[in-house]
Amino acid sequence: MVYIIDDWDDGLLSGRPVALTVINGSLFAKGEFLKAKRPEWTVNSGSPSVVNGNLHLPDGSVTLQEAQTNLGVVPTAWEFKAMVESTATSGHTYTTIWYQDASNLWAVSKFIADGFTVNTARLRKLQGGSGTNVIVGTKQNVGAWHTCKVIRDPSSATWELIINNVSQGTAVDGFSPATNYIQIGNTYNGYAEWEYYIVY
Repeated sequence: MVYIIDDWDDGLLSGRPVALTVINGSLFAKGEFLKAKRPEWTVNSGSPSVVNGNLHLPDGSVTLQEAQTNLGVVPTAWEFKAMVESTATSGHTYTTIWYQDASNLWAVSKFIADGFTVNTARLRKLQGGSGTNVIVGTKQNVGAWHTCKVIRDPSSATWELIINNVSQGTAVDGFSPATNYIQIGNTYNGYAEWEYYIVY
């Protein structure tokens, strides 16, 4: 089942309208399916916005840029396409794919600095406040679009990180925090943009 499909083509983070039409004499919201999949995003910090149909997170080196949406289910896959400004030299962009609270979460991050291997994408968890890199991927260039997919097999607790259609590895980890939110953020000294985000 698909829980979220967002491409920001409506130009909005929140207050998303639904167009009405008549089908077989009944009033029907023809945008109802898409609106159900396009969530309402709340700005947590900074000034994320929609620019040219992409989620735009400005330079986050001074002020964290972050938006979040509610997600009260436990998905098995997350997929998105994102890029970072080519002149960025420090910081990271991320999505917290499974957020309970600041001490218990799963996230996908692309780091440039902060003590991590340069330009790597990674699947990371924070459990009881202790952080672990569960899967560390290969170098990804700034200034280019990258697709990312995270797959979780609940029967075996196996995770897989896929970047640009290439598997970055698998890992077994049964940590299952409560599912409250999905977050997208940026601390780079340059902007980050997200073209789409799918959760299923």
